[in-house]
Amino acid sequence: MGYRAWSDGASTLTWRFSSDNYDGFRQALLAEVMPQVEFTYRVSKDRGSRALAGLSMGGAEALYVGLNAADKFAWIGAFSAGGMLDDYATAFPALDSKANDKLRLFWIACGTEDPLIVSNRKFREWLTSKGVKFTAVETPGMHTWMVWRRNLAAFAPLLFR
Repeated sequence: MGYRAWSDGASTLTWRFSSDNYDGFRQALLAEVMPQVEFTYRVSKDRGSRALAGLSMGGAEALYVGLNAADKFAWIGAFSAGGMLDDYATAFPALDSKANDKLRLFWIACGTEDPLIVSNRKFREWLTSKGVKFTAVETPGMHTWMVWRRNLAAFAPLLFR
């Protein structure tokens, strides 16, 4: 497991997680965290009662885990998703228009001045080419809490309706 470096073309260096890191997070969430929560608390195990969302690197993890486990999550949100691997077909091998029947809400938000807007738009273009429907939200701002709070305030009331 580890990081790998890449250039975003603007002469800055950014770190991306390797697929091993994403797999480790997915495994821990699905095999450890969720079973412990379900054992400890009175929660529904129904996918329609589960949402997964994250910001920045957590946004990429929410996409990777949620879209590859649509049998477990009906609501997915990504805010300024960062660190996504470029090979979407490998990262999301079974993702196609059939996901539209499973996803109650699929939200992808990013600030227009955020350097990650380019990769978020690229990912949305790929989703469109696969026939996957999503809500795209671009708001003024950078990679900051102000942008994420604004988007969370719009996203949260739409959950579990």
